[in-house]
Amino acid sequence: MISSLSLLLLFNAVSADNVIYERGVAEISNPEYTDCTTDMTAMRDELSNIRNENREMKEAIAELQVNMRNLQQRDADNRKLLDQNLREITLLKSQQILSSKTNQTRRTNRFLLKDTYNYIDTNKQTRPKLSDSQFYARLGQKFEVQSHEQTIIYDVVMTNDGLAYDNKTGIFTCTSSGVYVFSWSALVTADHYVETILRSNKADLGLTYSGNKEYPGSGSQTVVVNLHQGDHVRVKVGSFIPGSVLYDIYTSFSGFQLH
Repeated sequence: MISSLSLLLLFNAVSADNVIYERGVAEISNPEYTDCTTDMTAMRDELSNIRNENREMKEAIAELQVNMRNLQQRDADNRKLLDQNLREITLLKSQQILSSKTNQTRRTNRFLLKDTYNYIDTNKQTRPKLSDSQFYARLGQKFEVQSHEQTIIYDVVMTNDGLAYDNKTGIFTCTSSGVYVFSWSALVTADHYVETILRSNKADLGLTYSGNKEYPGSGSQTVVVNLHQGDHVRVKVGSFIPGSVLYDIYTSFSGFQLH
């Protein structure tokens, strides 16, 4: 059975709920509450609109950024293309300048060549004809020096245009008068020396000394002389130490007519 105290407590609880409900209904029915609710609803709608606008602005900004990057890339590509065009233009100008200079040089060379041909044609009848006498010969084997005034015979002939050099006698014969150039060299065994003399007929044209104490010694000489047709030129031995030997490939004699 329910006691009187329990019934009393239950009645009080129901009464309290009824009071709270009636108060809430009263507050909700209050005009000020209604206005506040309306304002809050309006603010929510405005906030929603602002959020939508912000989202649209972000999307627009993102699109602008993409367009900006595209423009920057396009600008970079255009700059590269411009630089390449400038280099090509510079190269073309250089080639044009070089071609112009080359053509000018060719024209100048043609004029010079024409003048040279004219000079040759004008003077070829008055210029003396040079002989075809030029030669180069060397020893084919070691040459033992035996006496003073001994002629060195260079028996291996490498060049002998005009056949003016005789490898049997070692004598060169001038085929025409003019200026001649002669060179000769000699390599002698160690601890010996040999003096060689270039002689035309009975006149000495030049001499050289070859010798060394501890090693084979070499010497060479070149002369430019005036000679007449029929003059004989040879290399002879001057002073020497007995037992001197000239090495073959290092001992040579050559000459030609200069003019």
